[in-house]
Amino acid sequence: MPAADVGVGGDFYDIIDLPDGKYGLVIADVAGKGIPAALFMALSRTIVRANATDQTDISEILRVANNIIEQDAVSGMFVTLMYGVLNERAHTFDYVNAGHIPPMIFRSETNTFERGAVTGIALGAKKGAGYEERIVKLSPGDLMVFYTDGVTESMNSKEEFYGFSRLKDIVYKSIQLSAKELVREIISDVAKFSGAMGKNDDFTIMVLKAAKRFEEHSEIVVTASVEEIPKMTAFIDEVMFLAGFNSETNLEVQLAVEEICINIIQHGYHGAEGTILLATDSSVDYLMITIEDNAPKFDPTMYPAPNLGDNLDRRPIGGLGIHLVRSLIDEMRYEFRDEKNKLILIKNRRPGLQLLMDDKKCNQYMAIDQREYYTVE
Repeated sequence: MPAADVGVGGDFYDIIDLPDGKYGLVIADVAGKGIPAALFMALSRTIVRANATDQTDISEILRVANNIIEQDAVSGMFVTLMYGVLNERAHTFDYVNAGHIPPMIFRSETNTFERGAVTGIALGAKKGAGYEERIVKLSPGDLMVFYTDGVTESMNSKEEFYGFSRLKDIVYKSIQLSAKELVREIISDVAKFSGAMGKNDDFTIMVLKAAKRFEEHSEIVVTASVEEIPKMTAFIDEVMFLAGFNSETNLEVQLAVEEICINIIQHGYHGAEGTILLATDSSVDYLMITIEDNAPKFDPTMYPAPNLGDNLDRRPIGGLGIHLVRSLIDEMRYEFRDEKNKLILIKNRRPGLQLLMDDKKCNQYMAIDQREYYTVE
């Protein structure tokens, strides 16, 4: 009885540590299905990785890899592959694209999308093929999405393709998220689109996000809506990461800010239109978060701490959310000025726990989401 091909595919990705603060990124898709494609994938990955560690010219890496792969490729077998080098110091991504889907590039300064280029034919398709190099200069907030055709060619029950436009829409909608969260959002959106059809092809996604430089003062203004909460927590997450706070402290402040903002939306604005301003100011000793809104005056610092020992039937309604916030932060102040509520939260740095804010931390703002990559196959 022949072996089943379930769970065996030809998509692959790789991350290669290179000297001088550089990383090699590979994403590829082997033509074909099942065990033959998986074996060809393993061969291609090994050849590209071996060449990348011995050679710095990325065009030459793929030229040599193509000639080796072409010798071993059976009739009709080839691999579309993109290989690029992320240079943290120069803030550049240099790549060669051998017939693979061009990466999606988002430019934060102009709020626009670009598409990368195909710079040569698929590996194994023709001996002696040449490949051109392209360079992408990355600025803070820029984003690159690498993917295989299983993403855009996912189908729903109407036999419609997910397509590039839907992918672009979900990326734009989720642009404030971290690279890790964005990958999850794309996977969720594709699954929702496909519905009962399920996954009709394996697919792989990588997201490269150039984090913003550390700023002592940052702020955003969002609509007073529960749907905007992820944007608020993503803002806090990025600020605290760049400011050198550890993940535990980061999560505590995110939870406190989320609790306050939900109260403003539900009990301040009562569902009416409004805005919330979030501002952060960082020092060596603490982070100050200012939350400002135009809802009716309300001073949470005047709310007495609930007696948690009281019987639930006798305990007055309310106050637990404010008690939670107090337990998560170190100081809370309130001002009412110019017809605006202004709540100030202070979170101190904990000696021995926080990440040090050294020059390396502040200057090397290029990150691939702490080098976490996700694939669905």
